[in-house]
Amino acid sequence: MRKSKLFPNEGGPVILELELDESILQLSMTESHDFQFERGHGIEQLLVKWPTIAKRIRVLVQDAR
Repeated sequence: MRKSKLFPNEGGPVILELELDESILQLSMTESHDFQFERGHGIEQLLVKWPTIAKRIRVLVQDAR
């Protein structure tokens, strides 16, 4: 939500839902159990699979404040 305020012309905040192979997730898991895709940590594998991964976009409603 905060990042969407920095880029107001990009359509607003969304959640991108993906289903990934466990092997790719394990490569990208950080010590705090978040997922961060970087070189050598799953980004290469993610990019190979990207065209075939089912994706769902959930649009978030922004607070008008």
